[in-house]
Amino acid sequence: MGVAPAHAIVNRERCGNLLAKHRPHPHNKPEHEKRDVMGTLYEALQLILQVVWFVMIVHIIMSWLINFQVLNLRQPLVAQLWDGLNRLLEPIYRPIRGVLPNTGGLDLAPLVLFIIIIILQRALANNAGFFYGF
Repeated sequence: MGVAPAHAIVNRERCGNLLAKHRPHPHNKPEHEKRDVMGTLYEALQLILQVVWFVMIVHIIMSWLINFQVLNLRQPLVAQLWDGLNRLLEPIYRPIRGVLPNTGGLDLAPLVLFIIIIILQRALANNAGFFYGF
C-alpha cells in the first residue's frame, strides 16, 4: 500500500468538514420528533388525570357501599381494596382538607379534587396546540 496523494487527503478533509456542517447536532432534534415527544407528554398527562378520576369514582362508590353495609370490611378482598384506595388518595385529599373549613361528617375534598381535575383537563385541552406544535 502506498501513500495517498496529497489531493486525496485534502478532498477527504473538505468532505469531512462539509459533512460535519450538515450533520445535525444530537441535541437539535427535528421538529416532528419534538412534536411527537410533546404529544406523548400531553397524552400521558391526560391519562394520569383520567386514572385519578376513575380511582376517585371507585373510592366514592365503595365508601357508599361500605356505609350502607352492602360491603363488609371484614372481607379480605374488600379490606385490601379499601386500604389501597385510601393509601392512594389520602395524600391527595389531606392538603385539600387542610384548606377547607370543617364541615362535620361531610368530606368536600373529593369534590374539590374533581373540580381541580376538570380545570386541569380543560387547560390541557385548550393548550393542546402547544404540545402538538400548532
